[in-house]
Amino acid sequence: MRTLAEGWVALEFAIPRMGKRVDAVIIAGGIVFVIEFKIGAENYSATATDQVVDYALDLKNFHAPSHRRYVVPLLVATDAPDNEFELRWDADCVASPLLCNEQTLALAINAVFGRYTKAG
Repeated sequence: MRTLAEGWVALEFAIPRMGKRVDAVIIAGGIVFVIEFKIGAENYSATATDQVVDYALDLKNFHAPSHRRYVVPLLVATDAPDNEFELRWDADCVASPLLCNEQTLALAINAVFGRYTKAG
């Protein structure tokens, strides 16, 4: 398995031309992880899930380095229960959102990173 040390991390990343800010973006091994944190949230709301998916699509379409990469939206509701990860890819290489809590975020990243890395 490759390490994330070979990548890049940005906090409060501004999406070009969109006027939006993603809480965190990790780019490593050809994968763009788009992370939205909901601190203290006890559930995975549809609104928050839609928000992180919108950010992922905005990056895919308006951030040139993301055009040819896999993009994985991750919603982190810190106090929500564990959720099984079911990774599905759309034709544009944007994954279905993964729902994580503070305990499972690293597990989700490692699961995706270990299976779907490619040269960036």
